[in-house]
Amino acid sequence: MSSRRLEKITQLIKINVSESIQHHLSDPRVTGLISVTRVDVLSDLSLANIYLSILGVDEKKFSTVITGIKSGSGLIRTRLAKSLTTRSCPRLEFYYDKQLKESFEVLGLLDQARSEFTSVEETEDINNASSDLTTGADNEA
Repeated sequence: MSSRRLEKITQLIKINVSESIQHHLSDPRVTGLISVTRVDVLSDLSLANIYLSILGVDEKKFSTVITGIKSGSGLIRTRLAKSLTTRSCPRLEFYYDKQLKESFEVLGLLDQARSEFTSVEETEDINNASSDLTTGADNEA
């Protein structure tokens, strides 16, 4: 299969799975802001690995949310099959993608380091300014 066709199918799967999770699953375990971050499809279209980002949920409940989505995978796959023009619909496997959460943590650490660096620079500027004032007063005397 051409890589361009596989890329189009991958994008179609990503959009349809995301829409199905957000609007058609009624499982109470599926909570929080869930987004499909990545889809990997085998070249023979037998399997699609779907990576999900989950925000607004305690880390202890991530596995519960994934379990709820896995239990609704039949519905998701049925809806996906109606939108695909391929002979068969791939089997769907869902995984929690930690990459987005880790990116937010890194950004938080960078913000913290920037604020600490800025406060150190401001303190040094104040110290330099006060030493300039005292040095200037010593030179005048």
